[in-house]
Amino acid sequence: MLIVATGWRFYAPPALPRQALGLLCDVAVARGEPFKIVHGAMTGLDTICAQWADERADWGFISHVPYPADWRMGRRAGPIRNAHMWAENWPYATACLAFPGPPGESPGTANCVGLARIHNCPVWLTPWGATELTEPPATLFDARSDPWSRHSHESAPITVPATRSAAPAAPNIGGS
Repeated sequence: MLIVATGWRFYAPPALPRQALGLLCDVAVARGEPFKIVHGAMTGLDTICAQWADERADWGFISHVPYPADWRMGRRAGPIRNAHMWAENWPYATACLAFPGPPGESPGTANCVGLARIHNCPVWLTPWGATELTEPPATLFDARSDPWSRHSHESAPITVPATRSAAPAAPNIGGS
C-alpha cells in the first residue's frame, strides 16, 4: 500500500495523523502488503509521517520516501515537487492522506490534493481544527481494492468465462 501524505508545514498535533497511519497500516497488514508513505520532506505533517514510519522501521514492511523541494526555485518549488511526487507514484498510490492547515494557509496541500483527484486517487482529508478523523474513502478498506483498477487504459482485459457443455456439439451432416 502506498500513501501520498500531504499537509500544512506547521501542522503540530500528531495524534490524528498517527491514528490514520495506524488504520491504513492495519489494512496493509491484512492484505499482506508492504506499507510505504511518500511525503514532501517538510516540517509539520511530513515530519509526523516520517517519524511514525521510522519508529516502525524494524517491523520490516514500513518505509517512507521523502521528496524535498528545491526552494532555490522560489514559490513554484512546492508544486513542482508535488508534480514530481505524483508522476513517480500515481499508478501505485492507494490514497492521498491530507491534513491541511487553516483556510488559505495550505496552498501546497491544496495543490497535492488536486493532483490526487486528477489521478483518480481517493483522498482522505481531515480538515483543519478537526478533533477526530473524518470518514475515510470506502475504497481504502475494500479488500478487493487495487490501485490499477482506477486506470482503465492499464487494467487487465475483461475476460468472459467459457460456457460449459458436456461435449462439443456434433455437426449436423445431412440430417434433419
